[in-house]
Amino acid sequence: MNDIMWCVGTEDNVGEWNYDTNGWNDLGKIGNWKLIDLAFDPKDQVWCVGSANNVGKWDSGTNRWDDEGRLGGWKLLAIAFDSDGTLWCVGTDNNVGRWDAEGRKWKNLGHVGGWKLLSIAFDRKGTLWGVRTDHTVGKLNAAHDGWENLGQLGHQPLLGVAFDRDNVLWGVNTKHEVGRWDSAKNNWQSMTRLGGWQIRVLVFNNGMEGSARLARGTGNAPPAT
Repeated sequence: MNDIMWCVGTEDNVGEWNYDTNGWNDLGKIGNWKLIDLAFDPKDQVWCVGSANNVGKWDSGTNRWDDEGRLGGWKLLAIAFDSDGTLWCVGTDNNVGRWDAEGRKWKNLGHVGGWKLLSIAFDRKGTLWGVRTDHTVGKLNAAHDGWENLGQLGHQPLLGVAFDRDNVLWGVNTKHEVGRWDSAKNNWQSMTRLGGWQIRVLVFNNGMEGSARLARGTGNAPPAT
């Protein structure tokens, strides 16, 4: 089974990677929302951050976003789910929040390790990663309550990162190009305009059947160029 890979393009349309055609299935401006970020929860329910810095949860029955509003009163830039299904966020103050579902509020973790963040993601081992406002990448060292600063991976000024089922790090740079990190060769594999699209956000599912999936192909991962 292949990963489900989704993106948000610079024209605000959503794409799902088709492994048969090695291109994007254009899902359009789903729910007629302009999206800032996308995320899959552990059950592969699709969530988003809208242009009003609000949170949406996709309702596949009605084919629309359930608008959760500015959850906890926060204006958000990015969201991610940990393996326990807890929602994390980056607020418009570039701070990190962790959602308290019982109290229906955010625990404000502030600028963790002194970093002001653009986006966050969890790898398949449960480690939190962040992309800072200067486009450097960090991996959280929970024991020291700080980040392992990896700099600009492959000299790429990244907007965000995502992890496939093999725990390979992928990223989107400020030119809206896609690449992935080759840990064996310790270098960046550039895919430039993957599928001919300029991309703002790239996400992978968590290995289950996604409730908002519209298409699925078979084949290999997109090739590096």
